Amino acid sequence: MRIVDFIFGEMTLYIPDATAPSLIFEILCRSGANYRHMERTENGVVILCPKRDGSALCRILRQKNIEFTVLADRGIHLFFQRTRLRPGLYLGFFCFLFLILFSTQFVFDIRISGNTVLTDTEVLEELAVQGFSPGSYLPKTDIEALCNRVVLHSDNISWISVNILGTVAHVEIKERKSKPTPTPDSTLSCLVAARDGVIVGFDCTTGKIAVNVGETVKKGQLLVNGVTDTALGTYYGNAAGAVRARTKREISITIPKSEQVICGYERTEVKKSIIFLGKTIKIFTKGGNLPSSCDTMRVETKQLSLTPELLLPIFVETTYYATPVYTEVSYTAQQAERLALEAYLEKCKQIPDLQILSCTTRWEEGEEGYTLVKVLDCIENIAKKVPIQTN
Repeated sequence: MRIVDFIFGEMTLYIPDATAPSLIFEILCRSGANYRHMERTENGVVILCPKRDGSALCRILRQKNIEFTVLADRGIHLFFQRTRLRPGLYLGFFCFLFLILFSTQFVFDIRISGNTVLTDTEVLEELAVQGFSPGSYLPKTDIEALCNRVVLHSDNISWISVNILGTVAHVEIKERKSKPTPTPDSTLSCLVAARDGVIVGFDCTTGKIAVNVGETVKKGQLLVNGVTDTALGTYYGNAAGAVRARTKREISITIPKSEQVICGYERTEVKKSIIFLGKTIKIFTKGGNLPSSCDTMRVETKQLSLTPELLLPIFVETTYYATPVYTEVSYTAQQAERLALEAYLEKCKQIPDLQILSCTTRWEEGEEGYTLVKVLDCIENIAKKVPIQTN
């Protein structure tokens, strides 16, 4: 059935052979009724016609006392006939349409992009101070004036753009670059030894050196003083720079002989929720109650819409969970050595300005696993900044 036929309706009539076919054609011609299809069967004639023409044809047949049967009556008018005594259904439908159209005049979601230092919450607070937040009435919101106010009053935002798409406001910002302000601890400080060692050199920019090259220092010993005594009095400053010293380090890496590792995932659970006006409403969880061992694989959020331009303030959030499957993995001595060396190199990268002069390697095997011990003779920066407390 075509959509037009469903809207306006159509009927199928059956007239038995007791009525002469010539009389049927005469009735059709005089009534002016249109028909789409007429078929002669063994026992009569079947006529397919639009609802309006079929109703007129039925009245004529009744007036002439001609026997007929309505084989089918199709169309949207049947729905209205069945629901004519249920006005609440129509009222609810029109209320729904009104709310959908009315809701497009408000902002229900604000999405932030371009921020690296500021969090989304901080940007939303900046917008809220200027009167723009979820629930704002769009016809009374001057977007250009809003952007100007945010840039003028914000110490963190240098440029902002707000684009409205349906009920979603897409906000793009550029953060203001400002020089870091020194803190009280950074303006008054000295350098002390972070570990034992023998001083080999200084790369200091400010401060008074308190030890000599070749001198052995202990952990916590003063290296560069931020306090300078002069003839005019005591000067408190900021000691900064690096103090290189020859030190000894012992790095120990233990690899277990066996451990539990994830080899895959057994099953996937899906949790669906509806987000409306910032409230999350759980719909269902496919797969039963989620065990505590489930891992979150991904989260998908989709906004409902009637058309690509008419977005609804309703979001469907789908979260996919999976239960990990563990297996026991055993390592040989060669595999453990390779893993230990990788961990050792990664640990060395975390030590700034490390220069290894010599290295002694020791490999131990115990009940718990294999242990790699590296004893390093190295040069590194042992300076640690400590604030100076003044009264």
